[in-house]
Amino acid sequence: MTKFPVPGLTKSQREVFEDIGSGGFGNLASARPKAIKRLLEVGAIVEAGKTLVHQDRFGEVYRTDYAVPIPLHMEWCRWCSDNYDEEGNPK
Repeated sequence: MTKFPVPGLTKSQREVFEDIGSGGFGNLASARPKAIKRLLEVGAIVEAGKTLVHQDRFGEVYRTDYAVPIPLHMEWCRWCSDNYDEEGNPK
């Protein structure tokens, strides 16, 4: 069986990685800044721009967007394929 492509992650870090890798909008990321910091340190994710989430007379609020680098994303997809069936159940 294929090993998870980013070894040594905590459960929280892994959940954030999988949220970002599966196209999540960073809901977990904004709630877990320590996980984001660690994933950035090990190169598991990269910053991918900013999104304007609110604007009013007091200014603008942006959210940092993240992405999994494509080679790592491909490894993660391979891992998912080896460990889960088509319905998302563990093999």
